[in-house]
Amino acid sequence: MDLVRGQVDRFRQEYGLEALKDDELFESFAAYCVVSQFVEESFPPDQLRTGRGGDLGIDARAILLNHELRTDSADVKEIMADHHGIDAHIVIVQAKRSTHFEGSVFTEIADNLIQIASTAEMTVPCSDDVRDLRISIRSVCDDPRRVRDGRPKVSVWYVTTGMWTGDAYLEAKRLAAAKRLTDTQLFRDVEVKGIGAQDLIRLDQRAASAASARITLTRKVTMPPVPGVKQAFLALLPAQELVNNLLTDDNGNMRRGIFEDNVRDFQQYDNRVNSEIQHTLENEVGRREFAVLNNGVTVVAQRVDSSGDVFDVRDYQIVNGCQTCHVLFDQRAVLDDSVFVSLRLIQSANEEVISRIVQATNQQTAVSEDDLAARTRFHRIIESYFAHQPVERRLYYERRAGMYTARTMTKTRIVTRSQVARAYAAMFIDGMVGVGVYSQLRRSHGDLLFQENHDPLPYYAGAAAYYRLEWLFRNRRLPSTYGPLRFHLLTGIRLALTGSQVPRDTKGLRKACKTIVDVVWNPEAAEDLVKSIIPSVHSAAGNGNISDAAHDKRFGESFQQAVLTGRQ
Repeated sequence: MDLVRGQVDRFRQEYGLEALKDDELFESFAAYCVVSQFVEESFPPDQLRTGRGGDLGIDARAILLNHELRTDSADVKEIMADHHGIDAHIVIVQAKRSTHFEGSVFTEIADNLIQIASTAEMTVPCSDDVRDLRISIRSVCDDPRRVRDGRPKVSVWYVTTGMWTGDAYLEAKRLAAAKRLTDTQLFRDVEVKGIGAQDLIRLDQRAASAASARITLTRKVTMPPVPGVKQAFLALLPAQELVNNLLTDDNGNMRRGIFEDNVRDFQQYDNRVNSEIQHTLENEVGRREFAVLNNGVTVVAQRVDSSGDVFDVRDYQIVNGCQTCHVLFDQRAVLDDSVFVSLRLIQSANEEVISRIVQATNQQTAVSEDDLAARTRFHRIIESYFAHQPVERRLYYERRAGMYTARTMTKTRIVTRSQVARAYAAMFIDGMVGVGVYSQLRRSHGDLLFQENHDPLPYYAGAAAYYRLEWLFRNRRLPSTYGPLRFHLLTGIRLALTGSQVPRDTKGLRKACKTIVDVVWNPEAAEDLVKSIIPSVHSAAGNGNISDAAHDKRFGESFQQAVLTGRQ
């Protein structure tokens, strides 16, 4: 434990986890280190923890659907019902502070996970968190047509503070556990690992680092000086080097976070252009012609250091070429030395310049205003507004995934775009009953979110209320049982403080927001308010399961009415 004590102590302070016991803190730390490999967006690490008794040896879990983190079954169900071709990944963590590994732990985790994932009735008592995990896994496995390759991937990580030496006995147990999980045919890919203190330190350091890569540019032209651009290059880069060095992380996965500034997500292969790129790569002549047939890739980096032809690129984004990159990554097995990609490498920290680069490099295809939303001025206004609040009320808007990763700050004060959008919708969009997941919120209410003429104060009020709720959960002032209802509780906060209707006039809305902000930044007042709303949860849910109620419209309507009745 001494080897990682410094990292764990820093983690406790950064994430405000003073209320956790040492073993609970280590579980959260281990979960953070493991899951951060697969998720670029910031997340509250203690939400992953299940080690509260009856956990069946599963101390933390994460469900990743299309590389986005889900921690409750209600969200998983909603996504599974609304999407196809879902990349599903289940991550399981067992964390022990002991300095040695026990072979029996691999066996127990495998046996318990099989029981949780199977359709058979559970034969041992388990916690609410484990039951929720079971519902999530079954939601994924019960509809293989919606899942890429028909089954989810599963990763099981056994973490201690010792050293993984891979001795014959432990290795045999690890491999046997992997085979046991594989033989169930529930999972398409099984990964079982033992992780010691040194590995944990490496994972923690990686989680705190911005994306970096080293590439060799032997065929390049240096561009003349451009205002706002420190340096820029045009180059031909071997496609294999683009994939292996810029696109692929240490685990062999696509670096999803490097596309946050790109105007479009990957459009899959129902997109004609992507199908044509794929067909080009499938034949020898097409591969040789690729560099002249394809528009290439534009990379904008905060830092570029070079020594001869070797370039170290740090904190970078691919702002154009998302479709090309994804197809090349998918087709990496057929890439050879004949395939080259046109590359623009630009070093700039000037947001206005980057915005112009994004718009200019995407004019070759029709790009809607919604596609360009990621670069709109309003998101930068929100970022600035949050960061310029008084220190005790300051939040940090993560406009781009991982933008605060390498900075020293209280991580609990980072709020993501998804969290801010959902909090704002829960509190200030009339008629909203259950926010659902962010992608669905954008589709259903996108025209009501992040508009240029909006006041940033309601977004800040929603984010501040969200922060306070997470503080209550983190410090055990509010049972984690109510976690799936966090956005209902946000609605309840606004209703309890300002009444049934969202004020439509600017003066009334700002007054309501200031009332909310003053209450939520007072810990005692916020705790009393939220606890006064909890009886309305039970009144609306009746004898039903709270987690299942999270996305039930009838529950939402009943809950809101109960809050208003209690206010009278």
